[in-house]
Amino acid sequence: MSNPQPFNMPVGNKLRIERVSFYSGFRTEEQFEVVRKIVKDNNFAFSCQENLFTPDEECSKYTGPFCFYWYDKNHVCRLTRIGKRGKILAEH
Repeated sequence: MSNPQPFNMPVGNKLRIERVSFYSGFRTEEQFEVVRKIVKDNNFAFSCQENLFTPDEECSKYTGPFCFYWYDKNHVCRLTRIGKRGKILAEH
């Protein structure tokens, strides 16, 4: 993979659209693509997190798996734990 294309993601219950871009070294491309797949699914309503792929500081580095919190269209809060290579480690 190289240079994953940005995508739009609704964030919060007001469905503010955030442009999600990949920053090399902060998360992996595989993690980015797993989140894209979840967001593009028909069951996805909105993300509970903003700036999911934007480092807090210029020197922020990847630290490991992370959790993606989101709501589905049935108003259920979901958690997807995504590993370094894009493997879904847990779903709740």
